[in-house]
Amino acid sequence: MSRTIAFMTLMLVGLSANLPANLSANDVEVVYLNGMVLIEGDSSDNAIEISRVYNSIHIVRGLNGTTVGGASSQMIYIADDLLVEMFDGDDFIDIRSLHVRGNANAQVVIGLGEGDDTLIMENASVRFNILISDPPGSDGNDIALLRSITCNDLDILTELGTDQISVVSSTVNENLEIRASGAATVGVTHSDIDGGLFINTGRLGADTINVIANDFVWTSIHTSDRNDNLIIVGNHSHYVWGSISLNNGNDNLTFEHNQMGDWYTWQGGALLVDGGPGTDRGMIRRVMIWDPIVTESWEGSFK
Repeated sequence: MSRTIAFMTLMLVGLSANLPANLSANDVEVVYLNGMVLIEGDSSDNAIEISRVYNSIHIVRGLNGTTVGGASSQMIYIADDLLVEMFDGDDFIDIRSLHVRGNANAQVVIGLGEGDDTLIMENASVRFNILISDPPGSDGNDIALLRSITCNDLDILTELGTDQISVVSSTVNENLEIRASGAATVGVTHSDIDGGLFINTGRLGADTINVIANDFVWTSIHTSDRNDNLIIVGNHSHYVWGSISLNNGNDNLTFEHNQMGDWYTWQGGALLVDGGPGTDRGMIRRVMIWDPIVTESWEGSFK
């Protein structure tokens, strides 16, 4: 995660203690702050839609009784950065055709807040990074569904709870990182990642991870200490695959039709699979690899 995004995250956390006094229940406020657009929620259940009108002009609409600065909607101009902080409540955010391309560091930071939150983001073009995160220690059941996203780095960081995270048909020019602390269902499919794919689902909750038909440079996948299911099919790692760590529990792994290494240099492709303690079941087949042989390391048993 970049220093700029880390700084903006800390700034959002600080804003939680300084909400505008005129915010009413089920209302979000739009604030312009040093070239950034900040959309703030409240402690109620809010629902909003952010959609592009033309170039950098967007409209924020309130849904299901939510108002925007006391009105049904508000036009906004995103010159550089967009920050969304929903705070408490079970919130719904629908973002369509977002266009944040103002400067070389133009980015989007979304704080889901406490509660059971849902984020849908589709057809977004962000010049720099996207960060989606929960407050530390929150235990809401969150849903983050992203489709057709273009950005530099994409970080999705959720906390406790039963979370669903999906990235589909997206282009990430550097790294895609997904972290979840509770029980998680994670899917990354049909995406082009020019750096690394990193998935870590913490140590709590049984996880389901599907990584299907992606291009990336390397990957590292770490699951919880429970009974996890991984399906990794039809991917192409251009240099070195990396590692899959299943940790404790009775886990299931399907790893097939993956290509590891470069077609042109016939190099790269090392893979370390660590099952950890427990009785694991796995299928590794139809794997194309040029350099080291696939390594399986199991502290428990593997059938």
